[in-house]
This record gives sequence, C-alpha cells and structure tokens, in this order.
Amino acid sequence: MKKNKMIGAIGFIVIVAALLIAYFSVNGNPIAKQKAKDVVKNYLEMTYSNAKDMEIVKAGHNWYMDTYSFEVEFKDGYGNTETFIVDTVDDRPYEINYDTRFSKLEDTKKSELFTEQATKELRKQLEAENVPLVTKDYAADELLIINVDKKNTDKTWSPNVKAFGPVGGNIILDNHLSKEQFLAEAKKIQVVLNNMGVTYDKINVSTDNYDYYVTPKKIEDIAY
Repeated sequence: MKKNKMIGAIGFIVIVAALLIAYFSVNGNPIAKQKAKDVVKNYLEMTYSNAKDMEIVKAGHNWYMDTYSFEVEFKDGYGNTETFIVDTVDDRPYEINYDTRFSKLEDTKKSELFTEQATKELRKQLEAENVPLVTKDYAADELLIINVDKKNTDKTWSPNVKAFGPVGGNIILDNHLSKEQFLAEAKKIQVVLNNMGVTYDKINVSTDNYDYYVTPKKIEDIAY
C-alpha cells in the first residue's frame, strides 16, 4: 500500500513538472518575462521623448528562441493610437533586438555614416591610451553604434549629435589579459568615452574570458 502511494506521489510530481515545463515553454518564465519587460520600459524612456504616452499592452514568448516580444500602444493625445512591436534577445541582461517603430523613423544611411565617424574617433583615442583592441573582422566596425532619426540635420557626427535611442557598442580586447588587466583597460575605456562627451547607455567590453558592460558610472560583470 505504501509502495503504491509512493508511486502515485512520484507520478503526480512528474506530471506537475511536465505541465510546468510545457507552460514555461509556451508562455515563458514569469520572472524572466518581467525582467525583459523592464528592459523594454527603460528602452522606451531612453529612445522616445513621448514615452509617457506609451504602454506595453501585450507580451509574447518565442519558445524556440526563448525570447520575448512586447506590443506597445502609443496614444498621441489627439485620439490617434499607434501599435508597434519591440523584441528582446538574450538574457541576463536582455537586449533590444528590434523595434518596428524605430525602423520607420531611423535614417539608416546617416546612422551608418555617424557610426563610422564616431568609431574612428574613439579608436584613435583608445589607441592613444594603448588599449589592446582586437581590430580584425566584425570588431573593427562596432566600437560605437550611433542611430539618428530622419529629422536630424547634422552633416557629420560629433558628441553633440542627438542620437535616436541610446548609443551602444561592442569593444573586444586582447584575449591574453588577466582579469585585473582587463578591468584596468575597461576603466580606461570608460574614461575615454566620458571625456569624449558621448551620451551612451552601456558599451559591451569583452574577451573570450570576460564579458562586462561599461556605463558612464560603473563597470559591471554580465552574470550568467
């Protein structure tokens, strides 16, 4: 009798566990979904001056990619309502992958030009500080990512250019650095960025061994 009860209890636990796994696969982890939602809220506030008129009305989960998508509703005060989608990728922390409204407003050609100009200036200053940059392949063009909207009238990039959304970037350093050396170089990068006057949210600084975010005030390990 006790054996049958034990088997029944184990069977019940297995069924509950299977149901929970199935639920989380379809709907996502509630804690992870909230973290992704918080990232989207912060993104909206940094990207749009009228973010106070925007509301996240629906959240979706891609079970295959384990990512979240949020439907945002924008009311302009004149009775007009616009709906757009913001997708996130990765986790710990989540990143914005795509914003359907942003893509309509962004000046792609000028953004690419400003990114190239800003990266060239940043590279020059980092090399002057002997920061051991990896310069080959994709890393060469991603030191800074500058986006501007179609209303921008600037012809060339300067730190005073008003970016459309937070400035991002990806700086890859030499793999042979110890942790102490890596953090020292990350600090130099932070100082250079701040001295340039770039208004940035966070810049990823990494090697194969370390992955950190540099913000204007701190250097933060990306915890996995």
